[in-house]
Amino acid sequence: MLELELERPAVDGDQLVAPGGFSMPLADILKLEVQGISILRTIGFGYGVAGVALVLAIIYDCQVNDDCTF
Repeated sequence: MLELELERPAVDGDQLVAPGGFSMPLADILKLEVQGISILRTIGFGYGVAGVALVLAIIYDCQVNDDCTF
């Protein structure tokens, strides 16, 4: 049994491919393990999306109402 750790793997047709020329048929893969998500990065991403949405809403409101005083 062969164990490999791949960075940025992807499926291309019926092959698992990774940078550096790695390629393996999906039929030959018995088990895959993936890393879990980072809670802090996920929360940070959520706050970032909310912040961008708030800024866009303020810009939209300024354009619609012609009232951009802060």
